[in-house]
Amino acid sequence: MPIELAELFNWRALTEALNLIVPPESFVFDTIFSNVETHASDTIDIDILVGNKRLAPFVSPVEGGIVISKLGGQLRTIKTPRLRMKLPLTANDLLLERAPGGNLYVTGGGNVTDARNRRIALEQQNLKDRITRRTEFMACKALSGGITVTQENISFNVDFLLPDDNNPVLSGSDKWDQAGSNPVEDIRAWKRLINQKTGLNADIAICGSKAVDAFLNNTVVKEILWNRRIDAGNIAITNSNFLGVLAGIQLYEYSAMYDDDSGTPQYLIPENTFVLISRQGRFVTHYGAILDLESPVMGQYFSKMWLEEDPSVYWLLAESRPLPTVHQPEAIVYATVV
Repeated sequence: MPIELAELFNWRALTEALNLIVPPESFVFDTIFSNVETHASDTIDIDILVGNKRLAPFVSPVEGGIVISKLGGQLRTIKTPRLRMKLPLTANDLLLERAPGGNLYVTGGGNVTDARNRRIALEQQNLKDRITRRTEFMACKALSGGITVTQENISFNVDFLLPDDNNPVLSGSDKWDQAGSNPVEDIRAWKRLINQKTGLNADIAICGSKAVDAFLNNTVVKEILWNRRIDAGNIAITNSNFLGVLAGIQLYEYSAMYDDDSGTPQYLIPENTFVLISRQGRFVTHYGAILDLESPVMGQYFSKMWLEEDPSVYWLLAESRPLPTVHQPEAIVYATVV
């Protein structure tokens, strides 16, 4: 590798650069799973806690301590999902071809080095964006109770033990787009359910677009909003629109999409879904260690480049091993409302 590239684009510099790149918006990850823990192994132990509401026992001044049961739940050992991508950068890409959004330049007259560096930075942003979108996808799936990892040569499921009564499916006249429904009553009942099971207070709801439409058009909701003059809030120009506060819960519409393996657009949060969450619960994104012979990395991202002599091409690689984890599934109600 030429000395200039060896200094500027060694794995340490590239990994630091990848960590500094500003990722695209990741509302669910940033809002729910932003607590990050990195690990020195690619395999981690996660504890999923359920039903921990027992009171401390009283004892007399002359008695010893009373033996109590351990925390309820399960401890699971999981190999963190591996996101590792690489792309080729040919001599034509780096020396002659204009990068998307870049200015035209000529090898003999323009600053080829700057143009090459910008192209590498642009492609590294592309790799970071793909990792970020996949992490957001996993965070949304985690709220539904589990993550399924499916690849050509690997398939496994991480089950976060979401109880059945925390995963209601409304039917008939109870659906929010039906005249006899009462979304406000449902939300208050689900809020009580979370509090009864965990002692925590639900404070945020993430709603699919059809769930939002049904909620705002519901007769009961319209009457409450009118009578109480509840502020609907400011609508942000993002994929996570703030709708307002109702019964102490911040309501957000979330309409972000991704392209599945066939190229078909899909919603990250299904359109007919209402997700009620207590952010006081334990939600963590665990990052497994990245094992590479250049250097093992205990962190969120890793990146490196190397030269292939014939054909002449640089390879740019990025890796991450995230696992958004729901440690307290009873702090979520994941409801199908339409």
